[in-house]
Amino acid sequence: MTDVAIAMFAILLLAHVLGDFVLQSAKDVAEKGQLRWMAFIKHGGWHAVLAYVLVGDWALIQLPIALGLVHIVTDIGKEVAQRTCTPAGEKSPPVKTKMTLFTIDQVLHLLAVSLLVYFLQDNVGRLREMTWVWMAGYYPIVALSVVLTGLIVASRTGAIVIALMLGPLQPKPATTEEASESTAETLPT
Repeated sequence: MTDVAIAMFAILLLAHVLGDFVLQSAKDVAEKGQLRWMAFIKHGGWHAVLAYVLVGDWALIQLPIALGLVHIVTDIGKEVAQRTCTPAGEKSPPVKTKMTLFTIDQVLHLLAVSLLVYFLQDNVGRLREMTWVWMAGYYPIVALSVVLTGLIVASRTGAIVIALMLGPLQPKPATTEEASESTAETLPT
């Protein structure tokens, strides 16, 4: 693997985790869950912009376009799969299914990044001319990308996984009648 490929992969991995785990809001996730097209386009657009800006090779326009489109298609596939795997009468699939689909989604995104780096590394201008790499130097940029990616993955992805695992343990909301009875029992007489 060349220096260009390593730098591109580290930077695109950072762009991926920023787009999926920092810039994507709960509202965006909910809208994607309702299969709203604009939510997918906005999310894919963020990924394209992040890839374009962070890689800094302004002539390499096919990279952000490909990443944005792959992200849109993969996320639509995940949402459709979640709907297909949701049992009748339930609002969402079982936790194990959600975790499996989340993992498949992330693996597909990383595979897309890896393949794009592999096929486009020869099209990238010389490494030292990549904007951010040229400004700060190769090793600091790669190291910073790896550290930031690790911090985001450990904190944000960990929070998502924990929330998915603890979801079934959350108490079910009481009906209005049950809530009234329990409140009446705890009121002082």
